[in-house]
Amino acid sequence: MTSKIDNDIVQLLIDAVNKAIEKAENTHNESIETRIKVENNQQQQLQILDAVKDMHKEQKRMNDILSDNTSSLNIHIKRTNILEKEIGKLDNRVQPLETEYVERKAVKGHRKSILMKVFYTTAILSAVTGIIFAIVNYLI
Repeated sequence: MTSKIDNDIVQLLIDAVNKAIEKAENTHNESIETRIKVENNQQQQLQILDAVKDMHKEQKRMNDILSDNTSSLNIHIKRTNILEKEIGKLDNRVQPLETEYVERKAVKGHRKSILMKVFYTTAILSAVTGIIFAIVNYLI
């Protein structure tokens, strides 16, 4: 009977050892799976970090371009303001001359119009007078 009890105890010990080995293997397998997940996460984090670095470089490049364009635009605005001031000064100097030229042209046109009316009126009166003299001479 002792032998049967010893066999049962040995069998229980073997079962306990097998369960302990199985549990250790499961823990080991879970540890390996966890390590693989951690390594995958680390790789993803490195990829994300590289992408963020690339985006930062692109943002810096675009910011530099924007800064250059802004300074160029400021220079253009200053030049435009200077040009507007100079054109205003030139316009103030030329405007009286232009006004005088337009006034002279209008006066000449008006004088020419009056002279043409006087000329036509004189021509018509001369023609009528000539016709009247011709009729009077013919009747006499």
